[in-house]
Amino acid sequence: MDGLLLSAVMLGAQFATGFVVPRPTTPQALAAYVAAMATVLGSVSLLALVYFTIGNARGQTLGKRLVGTRVVHYRTRERLGWSRGLARAAMLFVLGLPAGLGYLSVLGPERRGWHDLASNAVVVSVPARPRAA
Repeated sequence: MDGLLLSAVMLGAQFATGFVVPRPTTPQALAAYVAAMATVLGSVSLLALVYFTIGNARGQTLGKRLVGTRVVHYRTRERLGWSRGLARAAMLFVLGLPAGLGYLSVLGPERRGWHDLASNAVVVSVPARPRAA
């Protein structure tokens, strides 16, 4: 869910940049176009790092809230905090670099990926709250 949200932000930023930067017809225009796209990619990546760090530190991102899960410390079942949240977010980026193959690490026996092991975290289900009448 979070990936879809960030993909929509990235797509919107690319469209906005594409409409602002004219089609490259010269080497200089191509260089400007590549620089604009690199700026968009860097900005959205920074936004994603901040989003996942805050979400991990607090226990839930918007996507985790929608699917009813929470990230907690493996032993204490408390929130991760800022340092572990940043470590987990940074590992999510590292896992995504080799064409997303690093995400397959969640298929292990404990169902914890390398990003969970690096931050000593686990994803748990959140019990549903009864609706008020």
